Amino acid sequence: MKIAVLTADYPPHLGGGVGSLAYELARGLVRLGHEVVVVTRWFMIDEVFNDGNYKVHYLMAPRVPPKDVWYYILRMHRVRSILLRERPDVIHDLGVFTG
Repeated sequence: MKIAVLTADYPPHLGGGVGSLAYELARGLVRLGHEVVVVTRWFMIDEVFNDGNYKVHYLMAPRVPPKDVWYYILRMHRVRSILLRERPDVIHDLGVFTG
């Protein structure tokens, strides 16, 4: 099964409680044999980490407050295009993308 995890915080660039939860969830699902795609933000450049069944899309986010609001407004189209391309069976949102 292919599972997408949407989160604003994800290690190693951003951490915290939600980031740790997203990381452990994604790695645990890979260990169970699922294909996992993570979409998250980073403050530098867009980057994709691909390790077989585990792929992380780091999307550039502005540093201008309110950072979360700008990230969701400016990157929603890119997130949507990633999801359409990856075609996950399940989308788990740890942020406010679904809102």
